[in-house]
Amino acid sequence: TVSDILKTQTVALSGTGLLPPEFSVTPPSLNFAAQQVGVASAPATLIVANGGEALMANVGFQITGPAATSFSMATTTCGAMLLAGSNCSVHVAFLPVDAGASAATLTISSSTLGVKAFVVPLSGTGQSSSALGASPARLSFAPTAIGQTSAAQTVTVTNSGGRAANGLSVTASGPFSLSQSTCGSSLTAGSSCTVETAFAPMQTGLLTGALTIQSSSVATATNVALVGTGGLTGAVQVQPAQVSFPMTGVGSTSSPITVTISNNSSKVPLDNLALSASASFKLSANTCGTSLAAGANCSVGVESVPTSTGAQAGTLTIASSELAANATIPLSGTGFDFVSVLSGLTSQTVVSGQTASYSLTLTPAGGPATFTFQCNTLPSYAVCVFNPLTNAVAGNATGTEMVQITTSQSMAMATPPQWGLAWKAVSLACGLLLLPIATRKRRRLLVAIGLMLIIVTGVSSCAGSGGGGGGGGGGTNPTTHTVAPGTYSVALVVNSNSVQHTVILTLVVD
Repeated sequence: TVSDILKTQTVALSGTGLLPPEFSVTPPSLNFAAQQVGVASAPATLIVANGGEALMANVGFQITGPAATSFSMATTTCGAMLLAGSNCSVHVAFLPVDAGASAATLTISSSTLGVKAFVVPLSGTGQSSSALGASPARLSFAPTAIGQTSAAQTVTVTNSGGRAANGLSVTASGPFSLSQSTCGSSLTAGSSCTVETAFAPMQTGLLTGALTIQSSSVATATNVALVGTGGLTGAVQVQPAQVSFPMTGVGSTSSPITVTISNNSSKVPLDNLALSASASFKLSANTCGTSLAAGANCSVGVESVPTSTGAQAGTLTIASSELAANATIPLSGTGFDFVSVLSGLTSQTVVSGQTASYSLTLTPAGGPATFTFQCNTLPSYAVCVFNPLTNAVAGNATGTEMVQITTSQSMAMATPPQWGLAWKAVSLACGLLLLPIATRKRRRLLVAIGLMLIIVTGVSSCAGSGGGGGGGGGGTNPTTHTVAPGTYSVALVVNSNSVQHTVILTLVVD
């Protein structure tokens, strides 16, 4: 309003009031997870918003505090101006330079007058890579009855780092518990403490757990393996302690070797007993049932059944619900096979009466071998001749066998004397003629008997002298037979270590 002596004048005034710019930050603080010293964390994101109705200029960031060097800004989208109601972001990472708690502040400010700076607390924990150690690394407890507690065993915990291990905790899992501990919530650098652990099973069988040692100052927890057996167990003994088989042909089965299994426990039977053999071996003549009484024994035969050449290895496994662990014995053997091939022609042509020759190459696989040979389906009057008769070939070597087929055969035939039948007839006739004379009167019975003896003796004597005199008329005549012309297939069977292969030889006789 403007007034003077003459009049009063007015001018209308109008305007809009704006709330001043101010920071709104989400989240209002950053607390990083424990991070290994010297290793950067994944960046955490802060959203910076202008909550006023006027713009602000030149948004800036500054990290201060005792652990300021452990925090850093990675990237930001905040530029020279931040309009009212808009936002930008900034990424902060944690890279601890030392073990233990780290704290700092991130201050967000603007050059616009009247804008109050915003402070974001930053925190995190640096951890050593491997400062805590435990000895021993494994505890094994003796079989313990259900519901009972074993004697405690001691583990020593050592801080080998350069700083105190803060936030220290020790826990046990499974059927194991802490019975006593000298470890507090912190373990100074270079010092140690002890923890005692006991085993209290509530079920039978092999049971496991772990003793876990953690610290907020250490990146990785330290674990001690805990093993125990619930319930009293059987004790098994196996004889022999290992089984070795002789070389056995591929596809064949060796003779069984007997294994004796004894339950040495005086109280606990071996229930749910099961025997098994790995591949290339099998069981036979198994006298073991599903349970073996305390103090009793049983037996099982083990056989080698190789499916390939070379060394064979496996195990015989004895399992029972009353055993703390399966009992095993090693099994070993060697699989054998061989290759037999003709090194020359498989077909030979000869004139009847001649000999056909073949050369055979023998290659054993799996070890040394001794070979034997046999010809089948030979034609009449043919004979196979082997040189050598048996052939011994060393392992990883090759042997040669010569096989000959003769196509003729000499046979000796006996010719009896022509007088043999006539002389026998004369002797018999003499005896018949004399017999009635001797038997005319009964009172001469004794004389007849005596005469019969004389006749028999005479016939024998005459026959003997007659045979001797006629010896020049008898004898043997050699006769040679030959194979009839034709084409023949002869099966040559080669044997070694229970393995048999057949090679077909073709014989053509003209």
